Amino acid sequence: MVNTQMSANLKTSLADFHQDILSDLLTRLYDNRFKIAHVRFPTRLDVKSWASEIGINETDAQVLIRLYQREGIIEQTLPTSASLSGHGVEYCEEQGLVNVEYKNRNRRVRFVILKIFDLQDEAQKRANLYGALHIGPADGTQELRQKENITDEEFRINSQILEDLGLLIRNGPINGLTDLGRARLANNEAREYWSHSFNEMFTDKLLSPQQRGHQLEQLLMDICKFEGWEVKKSVRTTGQEHDLILNRNLDYYFVQCKWEGKKVQPHAISVLRDRVTSRPGTRGIFVSMSGFTQAAIQETSGRLEACLMILYGSRDISSIVNGNVTFSELLALKYHDAVVSRRMLIDSSEEIGKLKS
Repeated sequence: MVNTQMSANLKTSLADFHQDILSDLLTRLYDNRFKIAHVRFPTRLDVKSWASEIGINETDAQVLIRLYQREGIIEQTLPTSASLSGHGVEYCEEQGLVNVEYKNRNRRVRFVILKIFDLQDEAQKRANLYGALHIGPADGTQELRQKENITDEEFRINSQILEDLGLLIRNGPINGLTDLGRARLANNEAREYWSHSFNEMFTDKLLSPQQRGHQLEQLLMDICKFEGWEVKKSVRTTGQEHDLILNRNLDYYFVQCKWEGKKVQPHAISVLRDRVTSRPGTRGIFVSMSGFTQAAIQETSGRLEACLMILYGSRDISSIVNGNVTFSELLALKYHDAVVSRRMLIDSSEEIGKLKS
């Protein structure tokens, strides 16, 4: 997950500009980044012409450019022109300023490019064992590119973006993955696997509610481990069983996962709460793919002084699996709302969006 959040200072400064102006600027810069231009540089936006077209003076336009430049979103090598940085490309995609299909295509191309250069690096490592230099594309790279129908321009432009982001490094005419690039590839591959597994849970009609719950539990376990949590599964104590126990540093959570046909009732919440309160210093997380009744939500928010419980719904899990937010980011947001506002934040895409703005 990349950091595409803007600083508080930039948010304050941008408040002087109409949202339509901000969106127009970033959308044009994004489109320009993917236009066919010089072999090494993206098409640049003429700032004076843009300002005249949308009806603002050039001085204000330059102020706006510099604000984004300080955040690394815009690059301005000449006073009269600007282009979007690699960070800016990902910022636009996160902010929903790009057509979804177009965004997903470019993200997919960048993912495949990382895979290709990973295969290339592995081929060179094997060649190094024999003191040789690997020449030409590695096995499988051409087939991978053809399978995804990646054009030369898509490959070139998205490779430049990956280079800007520090995920690829240029060594003469050849690119290679950086450590950051390998970490991004691992993240993307994990999310691709999670998404595939999650979708299978929906489509497999032979799974019982209990089986779906167990598979959801395993998926959540894999995600939390990837994010650095220590996870124990189905820990049995005298007369009790918990689906998962998560901990990171001194934060401990008992987690229960349900994927049933009906919304969770207050009784199920109470059972988990009783287990949590028997262990000092712990908190509870209840995941329900079928949602919660209003009574269950009120029961949870009304008894926070006895036990802090966090509720996750189906859209929360979808957002995590699809890479819109991490489990840990969403947990922090839910925890804050529960403590500060005594509110149970469940399936709120609006609040998740605020994390990225």
